[in-house]
Amino acid sequence: MKTLLALAVVLTTCAAPAALFYSSSINYPAGNLGTVGSSDGWSGSTSGVTVEEGSLDGVPLGLPASTGNKITLTTASSSGTYNPFNTGIRTGAVYYSFLLRVNSTSGLDANGKVVTGLLRAGSASSYYVDVWLRLNGANVEIGVSKLRAGVTWHSAPLAVGQTYLVVVKYLFVTGSNNDVVSFWLNPATGGSEPPADLAISTGGDGNDSTGIGRCYFYGGTSTSADELRIGSEWADVTPSGGTPPPPVPRIDQVFLTPEGVVVRGSNGPANGAFQLVAATSVLLPLSQWSVVATGTFNSAGECVLTNAIVPGLTQQFFALRLSGVTLVPPQITLHPTNQTVLVGGTAVLAAAATGSAPLSWQWFFNGAPLTAATSATLTLTNAQPAHAGNYFAVVSNPVGSATSQVATLTVTNLMLPPSILSQPQSLAVNEGQTAIFSVTATGTPPLRFQWFFNTNTPLAGATNATLTLSAVTTNDAGAYSVRVTNDYGTALSGFAFLTVLPPSSNTVDFSHVGFAANGMPITGGAAGPVVYVGSASQLEAYSDVNPPYTIYITNSFNLSGMSTHIRNNKTVIGVGNVVLTGGGSKMEGVVELAEEMLHMPVRVGVPAFVTGLSDVVSNEIHATG
Repeated sequence: MKTLLALAVVLTTCAAPAALFYSSSINYPAGNLGTVGSSDGWSGSTSGVTVEEGSLDGVPLGLPASTGNKITLTTASSSGTYNPFNTGIRTGAVYYSFLLRVNSTSGLDANGKVVTGLLRAGSASSYYVDVWLRLNGANVEIGVSKLRAGVTWHSAPLAVGQTYLVVVKYLFVTGSNNDVVSFWLNPATGGSEPPADLAISTGGDGNDSTGIGRCYFYGGTSTSADELRIGSEWADVTPSGGTPPPPVPRIDQVFLTPEGVVVRGSNGPANGAFQLVAATSVLLPLSQWSVVATGTFNSAGECVLTNAIVPGLTQQFFALRLSGVTLVPPQITLHPTNQTVLVGGTAVLAAAATGSAPLSWQWFFNGAPLTAATSATLTLTNAQPAHAGNYFAVVSNPVGSATSQVATLTVTNLMLPPSILSQPQSLAVNEGQTAIFSVTATGTPPLRFQWFFNTNTPLAGATNATLTLSAVTTNDAGAYSVRVTNDYGTALSGFAFLTVLPPSSNTVDFSHVGFAANGMPITGGAAGPVVYVGSASQLEAYSDVNPPYTIYITNSFNLSGMSTHIRNNKTVIGVGNVVLTGGGSKMEGVVELAEEMLHMPVRVGVPAFVTGLSDVVSNEIHATG
């Protein structure tokens, strides 16, 4: 038996809030919030706090319809972006409400990650009230803290992909260490303040000499927020404007009598009209279901109908449908993603969809439906190799269905520490351009990355396998390295050196000086690509081959007794005061070299054999023989 739900949304006019300290529907273009929202006061641009197109829907929660876009937090950076909405509120109450959706469990852990909060005016570290998320087993939980002195967690888990209304309150109370922090999850809107779901009245008090004045969002999780409101009263931050969906009509009982099939239903809108529809297959689209009866719910939302038996009909499915309402088929809004877990670990696959309720879910494993896997989230505990494979979800309602993308689950019993497969490479780029370092590593996931600058300075937010430095300046020049960790060990990369060249350094003068050309044109490596080397092996890889290359030497190194062959059609340019020591250099064949092209004066003929290369200092080759 199947019950149909149709949503009836009624928009009502509500009075303007009495007084708001700040409100925003995120009417900014896509980009980093601190940049695209700067005209509205936002500051602190970071890739962890962005603006994405589309808004969260607060109408089903009783709020006015959302407009504009939404804030989306990412795991690209844990840094914060803030809005200095007030010069300092020191008395009374400060209410803060927003819509929140957890997009995935990425970035979450058992300790919890702060998402947003209210801070002292002019401060980045004087906290009043913060909202947190954590992963408790397979469940996402939300919590609140006062002055970040421990988090109080809500008992109800949050569904990934579902939108919630969150309200927090900071109440200044006369005296010491008795201010109160309160928290509500999905409270009723438009009325008086209800009892709080959580409350904290112990511990220290926030700084009331300056007061609350900044609203912060922090990266590090995969969540979205929308419709921000900060006010002095409950009504300021919980305006009514949307009507939640009506109760879901349901069929409670179906039984056979001599008069026919009796259908009893309940939970319908009082005195509302309905249709009883039937089909021989539950898979048929609603347009092919037959209307077998109509009626009206009583004042208690109940109905009783008797449907005549059709001779020869072996089975029939019934559904209640509210009259005069158009149903919307499902559409997937969040797809499950690939995961790797250890044997015995827990994997959580999540999906989300829009469409007229009720939405029915079914997960599939390698194409076969999974028993009892009928919610938007699939949790697999004590994962074993037999659980490895492809998963997808199908969501349906009476007017259609949608299928998610396939997510691959890998289950491994290898507890391997990280190992670096490819090291970050030295670079030389012109000032104002972008430098990209990358590392490839293996080991038991999850792998965690942290990039460093000049040996021991961790770079904020640089926690991916790739490090991108935009619009570099000479201050960015130096040594970069990365540390890769997992639960079983640590691996450190070698140093990759960034050389920042003046804008004119991208032009090489291929004219020659002296007798090197001997009446022949000089082309060097002009016909080939530009490469950057920072070690003897890298230099040999590009110089002792036939294809043309323009080779920049970005840092000093020892040739370790090797005989470095520089073949024809090569341009070798030292960057900065590089020093090459030891070994020797052999220039074979017709090696077309020019003094200006190389920026390294050559005092030998061509071909030439250098028997005792002593060093390369300040971009000059000093050779004997």
